[in-house]
Amino acid sequence: MTRKVTVGGRNRHSLCAHLVETKDALGLAGSITGDVEKDVVLQSGDKHRCRPEVRPDAPETAALKDTNLPHGAPVYLVTAR
Repeated sequence: MTRKVTVGGRNRHSLCAHLVETKDALGLAGSITGDVEKDVVLQSGDKHRCRPEVRPDAPETAALKDTNLPHGAPVYLVTAR
């Protein structure tokens, strides 16, 4: 967990700088778009992006959670504003 961070511009937080390089399911990278983008960083360092159009309970987000987290593990949602 972290404090509120800057997601764009030259003062962008280092985590956000890595996330903007990560491609989504359509193969597109780029700026964090809105406050409902779901970005998942696994303990292995693998990064996954789900754009705002993807619901939190969508198959692609559920599969990431089910495959990579122990049953009942907390999930933290990071939002950008």
